[in-house]
Order: sequence, then structure tokens, then C-alpha cells
Amino acid sequence: MTRSDKRVAATLKNWLTSIDQHLKFCELDDDEYQAKRNWPKHQRPTPELLELARKRLITLAKKLESEVGAGNRSFSQSLELMRVLANMVGRESGERFIPLLETDESIAEAAEKGQKRHPERRDFVMRQELIRLVISDSIRFLSWGRDWHELPEVICRLDGRPNETITRRILKANRDVIEKEAMGGA
Repeated sequence: MTRSDKRVAATLKNWLTSIDQHLKFCELDDDEYQAKRNWPKHQRPTPELLELARKRLITLAKKLESEVGAGNRSFSQSLELMRVLANMVGRESGERFIPLLETDESIAEAAEKGQKRHPERRDFVMRQELIRLVISDSIRFLSWGRDWHELPEVICRLDGRPNETITRRILKANRDVIEKEAMGGA
């Protein structure tokens, strides 16, 4: 089993664990649900959606096992590339997603790799990732012909992006870099 196979298998396992936990959350009312975690802004997933996601994850896990067993070394790499592409292009699904929960196993796995799980470090990394996403989104939209003043509204509608106020701050702080890159790095 390649490292790519192991990463994809671990991701699928984390998602299955997360979906199972979300199915338990279906029993909670809205206030209890909100109190359970510090959720990102999202529409609460329905039990039907969660069951469908669970079935699809199980199907994908079986397909992964089958392909790895058959010696297909590119299947996991293809799945990883698809994940990267979906993140780069940006899913414009608004608030319709199921938040991935950090499981005890994923925390233990990170600790095993020597990564400390300090909230302030994780917050810093998440902020840096948001800034990177907003900058790459703005460069892409400007190169597609969008006007500067349209960027905050368009970007904040993308999945996993900050609200319009934070997006404006990021754009203001990085305007020179963004405009230079959007014009081909000139």
C-alpha cells in the first residue's frame, strides 16, 4: 500500500467517523447542535443527506480496497488530485456541506507524525490558508475580467472563505501583490 493509498484510506475513515457522529447530532435540537461544536457557517445536514454521504463513502472505500488489491497505484493519486482540484477551483455550494470533525484518531495520527495540536498554531495555519485562498481567488477572478470592487462579494460566496468584511481586509492588505499577479507577474 503506497503512502497515497494510506492517506486516502485515512481520509475516508475520518469522513465515515465524522458522518456517524453527525448522524448522532441529528437527534439534537438546533440550540444543542450549535452548542456541541464551534461550527463553521453551514446549513445543518439532514439525516437523508448524511445517509447518502455514508453510502457513497462506503462505496468509495470498497473501490479503493479493490483497486489497491488489483495493484492500481494511480487510483489514490487520482482521488487526491481531484480533492486538490476541488479546493483550488472552489466549490460554490455556499453553506451546503458537512463539516469534517477532528477525530481522536486524526489527533493521535498527527501527534505520531510529530505535529503538536496547539489551537493557536492551528488558528494561525487556518488564517494563513484563508489568506492564501482569498489571494488566489482574487487573482483568478481579476484575470477572468472581474472588477476589483466585485471581488469581496464574489469570493465570500465560495465555500470555506471568510465573510465579506474579512475578505475586504485581506484584499486591501495584499492589493499590490494581487494586481501584479493578475497582470501576469509583470
